[in-house]
Amino acid sequence: MEKYKFSPPYLIENTIFDVLGFGGYNTMKLHHVAISVPNIEEAVGWYSGSLEASIEYQDETWALLNVENTSIALVLSSQHPPHVAFETSNAAKYGELTPHRDGSHSVYVQDPYGNTVEFLQSAPRGFRS
Repeated sequence: MEKYKFSPPYLIENTIFDVLGFGGYNTMKLHHVAISVPNIEEAVGWYSGSLEASIEYQDETWALLNVENTSIALVLSSQHPPHVAFETSNAAKYGELTPHRDGSHSVYVQDPYGNTVEFLQSAPRGFRS
């Protein structure tokens, strides 16, 4: 079967292409930007108030905030590097994946300029930790 290439806005989800027999088609989208802060609780207060962000997740070492059409991760540099994260179905192509407690997997890589980039593969639908 011939492989078809689609461009936005026709990209819905990788799973639909697998069902239709277009397996192997991959999308990549910005998932979040992670910035280093000295105190998660204080930073969540400031960012959620200043940006009217909703809190998706928060613990003592990191938080994930939703702001309009993207997410911001607040991290402690001793626990997580500041980074930009892309969600992709073929994250393993960038290195060995590490599992996360939410069922997702990711790998961190350094770009040629010293920046950290995370490639994230989401948890399967219906995953419960």
